[in-house]
Parts: sequence; structure tokens; C-alpha cells
Amino acid sequence: MKKFWISVLSFVFVLSLFQAPATKAATVSYVDAEVYADIYGNSEYGLKGFIINRGNRLLIVKSADIKISDANNNIMLNKSYAFGEIELSPGEYHYFDLKAPELQDRQFEMAKLEYRVNHIQGITPINKSGTFVYVNGKKISPDVAPAIINSRVLVPMRSIFEALGATVSWDSTTNMITSYKEDIDVTIKHKIGQNYMLVNGQKVTLDVSSQSIKGRTMVPVRAIANAFFVNVEYVQQDKVNYITVMDLYSLARK
Repeated sequence: MKKFWISVLSFVFVLSLFQAPATKAATVSYVDAEVYADIYGNSEYGLKGFIINRGNRLLIVKSADIKISDANNNIMLNKSYAFGEIELSPGEYHYFDLKAPELQDRQFEMAKLEYRVNHIQGITPINKSGTFVYVNGKKISPDVAPAIINSRVLVPMRSIFEALGATVSWDSTTNMITSYKEDIDVTIKHKIGQNYMLVNGQKVTLDVSSQSIKGRTMVPVRAIANAFFVNVEYVQQDKVNYITVMDLYSLARK
């Protein structure tokens, strides 16, 4: 099966579709839904991916308009896909597998994805503040919260690595952490306080050095992406910080 990664974060148009007596959906200034997608093709062609609710309100996803262009901006696919009415709580995702025979015999390597998610937006905001971490669309609750130090977001290494399916071990005599992710055969080695990690023996520099906070090793959020080749997004909205980690390679194999 051929697989080609395309740009996973494009743009979203949020449609105000909610209607109710004497009330209407509040307008929000941040991205409510994001789409991550991967083209596949062999005997069948299509898109596998996820729609994620990144807002603080319930979303009821009705459909998505998908447009894919090649490197020369020629349109390969321009189609609307109906989802019925899928309810997504904040941070929750919906996995999709959409058939697209129009993509047969097309060149995908430099393809660009554009999308519009059509949804009903719930009117009741979920009041919250703080930092929330989602790994593959599921909220995790590390025993040590992410921290902002010297303008860098640091996250607990073990909690996120284990949520991604990696093993994590610590050698107390050397302060060396070793993590292994079997599905991509990647080994990470990192010593607390260093500003780099070894990814299969190759040195990868971090934004800032790791730190030990309350007995947990905290690394800059971008280190997660560098370690296991996953997508990491950090978004600030009012009093809420969202950290979203998506392992597209592993999830696409579902």
C-alpha cells in the first residue's frame, strides 16, 4: 500500500449552524476543529485521518469539504463528505476513512490539503483554565503538570512517551533515560540536564535543557516531535493551554 503524507494543518472555516429559541452560538476567535489526513492508494484510494475538537464547546460535526491540490496547484479532489452528526467533546477526535477514487494515478508527494469542517457548535462553554494534554485525541493527566520556563513549554517525558506506546526506563546511577518505540524501531537516550537527546544514536538539540521537577523529567514540547516523529501543537486560548500530540503513523495503521 502506497502512503503519502500531506500537509496536516491547513485552515478551518467555522460555520455558525447552531439555532435555538432565544439563543445562538457564541462566536469564538480560535480554531475549533482541526483535520489531520493521510492519502493512501493501491487497489483503492482515499484519505485516512482525524477531526479533532480543539475548542471548549461541544461540536456536532455534520460534514467536511476536502480539497487536495498537487504541487502545481492543480485540483485533484474537491468533495464534500457527510458524517451525519458526530458529537465531539473538547479534545476528542473522530477517525475517518474516506474513499476517493479521483486520486488514482495522481502524484501526491507535494500535495496540499485544504478543508472546511461544517458543524453545529454547542452554546454551553466548558469553563476551565490551565494546561490540557491530549495524545492521539485522548486526554491524559500527568502527575506533574506542564510548565513554562524561560518562554519554553516543558512537558513530562515519561507520561507522554508512554501514552505514545513507548517504554521508558531510568538509570539512577547515570541519570540516563532510555525510551524505545517498537513500531518505528526508535530508541531515545537522554540525560537529565542536557540540551540534547540521542535518537537512534544521532544527536538532536533541544530548545532548552531538560529539568527535574517534582521527581519527573521535563523536556521542551518540541522534543516529543523530534523524538518519535509525531505532530505536536501548542495553542494558548484565554486561560487555557492545549498541547496536542498526534502519532499519525501509528494511528493510520488502525
